[in-house]
Amino acid sequence: MDVYSLVIRNFWWKITSVLVATVLWVAVWGGVIEQSREDDLGRGPMATFVFEDVPITVLKRASETNQFLIEPAFARVKVKAKTHILEETDLSSIRVVADLFKRPMTNRFRASLELELGDGLAAEFVEPREVSVQVFGGNPRR
Repeated sequence: MDVYSLVIRNFWWKITSVLVATVLWVAVWGGVIEQSREDDLGRGPMATFVFEDVPITVLKRASETNQFLIEPAFARVKVKAKTHILEETDLSSIRVVADLFKRPMTNRFRASLELELGDGLAAEFVEPREVSVQVFGGNPRR
């Protein structure tokens, strides 16, 4: 078989297969490029920021009539996020919570702090890790 007959035999099938392959290649390559653009937009550079004087929120039962003195009353929080998320973040996206639901029967104790962050934020640290709590107003527990 010579070269001429290899090219001419089923010529239109060969042209059709090259066109289909080209269309598929363009479609797949276009999807890969679009996906990489979306990844680049979502990835972005990471940054950290320290929020000073974040108020500590106290969680207690609604039936609890005692008053609590929390020392210290403010915390320092370091968060990590993508730059565009961090630029839009304010204190409303960060909550430092002292949960007093399971407190001991004493009038003085220490409570651990929990951190609640908005979407896209990751905690680096919270200072202090615990607070000192003093109970005023009657029975240590109702």
